[in-house]
Amino acid sequence: GLNSRSKGIYDESGLTDFCSSWITIGNKGSSRLRKLNFTRCVLQGKGFSAISTLLANGPSSIQELSLKNCMGNSECMEFLCEGLKASKSLTSLDISENRIGAVGASHLASVIGMSNRLRHIFMNSCDIGVEGCQSVFSAMQSNMTIEVLTCNDNGFGDDGCDSIAATIRSNQRLKHLDISENGIGYDGVTTIFKAITKNRTLVVLGLQWNDLNNDCARKMGEAMALNNTLKAIHILGTHIDIEGIQAIVNGSMSSSDRPVDLDLGFCYRPATRARRERKVLKDETNFDQNAAENPTDGDPVATEGQAS
Repeated sequence: GLNSRSKGIYDESGLTDFCSSWITIGNKGSSRLRKLNFTRCVLQGKGFSAISTLLANGPSSIQELSLKNCMGNSECMEFLCEGLKASKSLTSLDISENRIGAVGASHLASVIGMSNRLRHIFMNSCDIGVEGCQSVFSAMQSNMTIEVLTCNDNGFGDDGCDSIAATIRSNQRLKHLDISENGIGYDGVTTIFKAITKNRTLVVLGLQWNDLNNDCARKMGEAMALNNTLKAIHILGTHIDIEGIQAIVNGSMSSSDRPVDLDLGFCYRPATRARRERKVLKDETNFDQNAAENPTDGDPVATEGQAS
């Protein structure tokens, strides 16, 4: 694992030497290297290219790669995907918090479409939008190895849910799907849970911090009545209250006696992330003044828990 964000731009020559050394070791067949973690390294294009070369020509023992928050863009993803296509052993990839956009997502989709080894992909906060969502989930429809996909905070909203639903209907491998904080509302949930009635592999579905209410929960409950495999739905930070939770639980119990795990929803939607951050800043800088001027902001107290 390497972390250099606090030290400035990453040493490109050093990274190149690092990768070359491991390629030499790999060619000798003596490597036991399993995991590479470059989280928060400012790799830029040359860095991604060097790692791509390492994946293609280095030790066949490398199974996990994290490039989280490495200042990557669509060009970086193009470089990386060449190595991903050539890798013979990689099973887990984390590219979260790189602004790869829709173009970068299309490059990744080309890897997903042909991959027969990748099992876990984490691509949170990658700014892929609706177009990128469509590329990734269209490729997922034919993939037969990926079991975990997290795609949080990518801004595709309800418009991206058609392609997600198509994947849920056709993919028979995916077990854990997390699409939290994407602005998904009633229309998107209706589309997704209609597809879930046809799915027999998905076990966990993450929907936290989306624009969901009790009407959405009733749609979930109706779908759960026709699905025997989905065991956990994460709905923390939504408008769903105890009435909606009861609708989901009733639906799940009508199809079988299995329990369903739910995040206990907030009775009212809590403050947005930006509002929470502003409030914390005020409290830290001038607690007494803030208390005097704003004795309460009217938000109810939210509680978290778990219901079965």
